Amino acid sequence: MSRSSKYFNVSRMMAVITSVIILSVMIYPGMDVKAEVATQLYIMVGSDRVDATDTTSGGSGWGYDATTNTLTLNGYSYSGTAEANYNTDTASAIYYYGDSELIINLVGSNTITLTESSNRLCGICISYGGAKITGTGSLTINLPSSNTNAYYGIEVGNGLTVDGGTITVNGGTCGINASSVVKGGTINATGCSDSGILGGTITIDGGTIKAEGSNYGIFAASGAVTINSGTVYAKGGSIGISGYTGYGASGGEYINGGNCEFIGGSQVFGDTLYNTIAGTAWDNVDGTGTGLAIPANSGYYTELLEYKKAVFPAVAEEKASDGSSEGTPASEGTELQDASGNDSGYRVTSSDASNPTVIYEGTEADKSKTTITIPDTVTDASGNVYKVTDINSGALKGSKKVKTVTVGNNVEVIGSQAFANCKKLSKVTLGSSVTKIESKAFSGDKKLKKITIKSKKLKTVQKKAFKNVSSTVTVKVPKKSKAKYTKLLKKGGLSVKATIK
Repeated sequence: MSRSSKYFNVSRMMAVITSVIILSVMIYPGMDVKAEVATQLYIMVGSDRVDATDTTSGGSGWGYDATTNTLTLNGYSYSGTAEANYNTDTASAIYYYGDSELIINLVGSNTITLTESSNRLCGICISYGGAKITGTGSLTINLPSSNTNAYYGIEVGNGLTVDGGTITVNGGTCGINASSVVKGGTINATGCSDSGILGGTITIDGGTIKAEGSNYGIFAASGAVTINSGTVYAKGGSIGISGYTGYGASGGEYINGGNCEFIGGSQVFGDTLYNTIAGTAWDNVDGTGTGLAIPANSGYYTELLEYKKAVFPAVAEEKASDGSSEGTPASEGTELQDASGNDSGYRVTSSDASNPTVIYEGTEADKSKTTITIPDTVTDASGNVYKVTDINSGALKGSKKVKTVTVGNNVEVIGSQAFANCKKLSKVTLGSSVTKIESKAFSGDKKLKKITIKSKKLKTVQKKAFKNVSSTVTVKVPKKSKAKYTKLLKKGGLSVKATIK
């Protein structure tokens, strides 16, 4: 379902307003630089300047090659308030003003640390021309965490491509402020007062990205976020990931591939989701409990407003050894297992998630116990609860140890020979739902002294159900059922000398 203004909540509205204000002062049309197109090369690296007439230049930890328009950083280190850029109020450690795309090649370890300033601060600021970051080295940019001014790790006016290297931005307003295409490399971007990654449009075709911000993890403020490949983690204090639809732009979040994890304090997605792969969403940031299955090509928006975490591809359903999973009972015919993986003695008779049931079959271990309690319900390894509705034929037949049996209140049928020939069985309690006692269920239980029948629903006692049970047995039944049950029990082989009360 497409988003509607009805569902445009306050937290999202404030997050969008904040990011749009930030975009209005970044290096896109409308920022505070001259409107004319750049016609000459101009680079500042720290306090060093490279002009159009300089074919090569360099300094401590950096070098520039004009033939390829490549700036190589190799062990570059800068710390300070940065230099004010040409014709702007922005101060940057590295500034580029030119028409062509600047290639930034990372070699070795490079660091830019900026301190508090009354200017807008950028680790790297690219005006007019775009930028491409390549290489196998790293660049770490440390920014103040103040909310007073706009501080960016990397800001690019005409598109940023990342195809290599490891980029880390700590602090500041936004980690990266640019329409971006990521093809490779690693990005760790943090925005203390807005977004980890902010731009007009954002496309991810590879690499590893971790973006965290107080508002958004990743925010395309005038178009779509498209993820085709790569590993992407985006976490926002308000919204995890968003491609904003507005001001004539067609936005949304397009998830076509990769391994993605998104978290939002208020909601995980900021706009309509267009996903060609299935995912899973949760209503909490930890991703606990039963998740919502997001089908491929969902077009969801309102359906996900209450959800705070999502992953793509969908989480594979974890199944216990008995084949069950959270919310999905084991298949009919499956014997449930205990926490140690041993057979429990309960076999599934219905796997209907709304009313799963089992039959008690007993185990050899049970036959060696003195007391047996068949409960109202049992729980499988995945937390699904089943009613125990039947006791199987021959469940504890021939036990030499069992003395006491208590049958739960959901059991309806006592199977044939279920407790036959139990040498020491002396006391039996049948629960409130028993309707049928099958043939020879208790036959041969010569030491049986007391039977309590709580059920008022008993309709059938088959022949020989109580054959050869002690003649001194006492059977306690519901008062209003005494006459009816006396006839049933006598037909079922109970001794005429037995006491029924």
